[in-house]
Amino acid sequence: MKYKKFLIIGGSRGIGLEILNHFKGDNVSRSNGYDITRADVRQKISHISLDYDVVVNHAYTGDFSQMEMLRELCFLWQEKQKEGYIIHTGSLSSCRFNDRKDRKWWYMSANKISSDQFIEYISQASAWREDIKFRITNIRPGMLDTEKDRRKPHFKSGIKGQAYCQLIEYLLNTPENLIVSEVTMEARCL
Repeated sequence: MKYKKFLIIGGSRGIGLEILNHFKGDNVSRSNGYDITRADVRQKISHISLDYDVVVNHAYTGDFSQMEMLRELCFLWQEKQKEGYIIHTGSLSSCRFNDRKDRKWWYMSANKISSDQFIEYISQASAWREDIKFRITNIRPGMLDTEKDRRKPHFKSGIKGQAYCQLIEYLLNTPENLIVSEVTMEARCL
C-alpha cells in the first residue's frame, strides 16, 4: 500500500480507536489535548497533517467543528499541493434529516449535510484542477456498532470497526486516477 502514515482525528474510542489500532496511526483528540472545537487547535492539526499520507477526520463534537476541521485540512492541503488521502466520517443522518425538535439531531444532520456538499465540491474539483493533488472520500455510515450506540433503544445492528477499516483499505488501493467522493454503508438489521 502506498499510504503508510496515518493520522486519526478522534481516535481515542469506539470506531476511531479501532481505525487507529488497525492502521497503527497517530491520534489527535480531546483525550490528548487536541480539542477541535478551538480554531487554533484545528489549524495546528492541519499543519501536523502535512506529515501524514492519510488523515481520517472522525471526531464529531456536536457542533460544526468537524466540518471546520475538514475545511482547514482541505484548504491547507490544496495550498501546499499535498498528495495523500483524506477520509471523512459523515453520516446517513444527512439523508434522514427531519423536523425533529431535538436540537442535537438537528445540529448533527446540518453538520453532516454541509460536509457532504463540501466534499462533493472538492472531489469533483480535483478531477479537473491541478492544485488539488489529494483524494478525499466521505464515508457515510449508518448506525455504528459501538458501546454508546448499543445502548440506544432502537439499536439492532451496527457497522463494526473491522468493516470500516476494510473499506478504508479498499479506497486506498483504488487506482490513483479514480475519485470515490462518497461511500454509504449500512448494517443489515434483520
